Amino acid sequence: MTTEASSCFLTVSMQPMYTEYCVQLVVVQLDSKSALLRIMQSHVFMVESAIHLSIHSTQFALTTLAEEIVSDAINGEACFWIPGLAQWLTDRFWQRGGNNFNASTYGSLRWLKSDPSGSQTILSIIDLPKTNPIKIEALPPQTVEFYNSIGLQFHSGSPTPEDIKLFKDAFVTINLAPGLFESVLALVRSVHLLEASGHGYDTSYSDPKLPCSIFVSVPTDERHAELRLAESIVHEAMHLQLTMLENEMSLVDDIYSTGYSPWQGADRPVSGLLHGLYVFCVIYQWLEKVRNGVVSGEDVNEYINRRHNEIAKEIAMVTQLQNSPALTEFGRKLVIWLCQYNR
Repeated sequence: MTTEASSCFLTVSMQPMYTEYCVQLVVVQLDSKSALLRIMQSHVFMVESAIHLSIHSTQFALTTLAEEIVSDAINGEACFWIPGLAQWLTDRFWQRGGNNFNASTYGSLRWLKSDPSGSQTILSIIDLPKTNPIKIEALPPQTVEFYNSIGLQFHSGSPTPEDIKLFKDAFVTINLAPGLFESVLALVRSVHLLEASGHGYDTSYSDPKLPCSIFVSVPTDERHAELRLAESIVHEAMHLQLTMLENEMSLVDDIYSTGYSPWQGADRPVSGLLHGLYVFCVIYQWLEKVRNGVVSGEDVNEYINRRHNEIAKEIAMVTQLQNSPALTEFGRKLVIWLCQYNR
């Protein structure tokens, strides 16, 4: 996570900050034949050297604008993905990112090497309307080895035509929620294919060091495949969105504070709880739009009802987060908004 500085109206000397990312595994039982596996990252503590930060007055104006966008959404009872926010965040991100990166030059390996024209291994592309194609990208062995060490297993080989069709169908399902399709397209520019732990399981992951990349397994030819892949994509895209929002405003003051996580069955950092609450509230609301907007059969309704019941129970277990002193004033406002919806 970086903080940008411009010309010098105010200079702040910051002490070393400590941040690290840990990986959480969450298993949600869907039925006797299928389950959902999620891999979620939490901000624990970050290690950086002392920073001397120069802040131009326009930085304050931009941060205020981010707050205004979210506040308007909260006050106007907008959808939790806040249509338009992702586009604003990514535009801001590319403008301040430097090194000639943009939505078309971005790739995971290129980003890791800080080289927007560097080599990359593109296994396939997902062509969607009104956007640059999304890349399905392979990573080099040393990078794969790192992700293997945290529990990820990559799919070997290229995606099949059936896999690509499933991605396109999943995006059609995402598009049933107004504004969510555009938000996901703004945030997701590279996809990495994972192997799930077995039939009926889905694995997904995102890494804050890769701001526009997601990792997903592809349940081709399995039950509820379209909905499951769409949920994985939305899940990780919303992690990316909240991370970008945290780059613009502070939501958590105390990075060491913890609370109970129903997804882990143990105490986890407040920042991770906020991420989990936000992402699953978005999924809950998106599934409502799917049920209302699709020519749904009994099988689709069964999936949505089951996921709604599971998510509602989990959200109810983190409503105490709104009372956490670790949250900033704005972070608390966001949490209260999320929790009120599911009462």
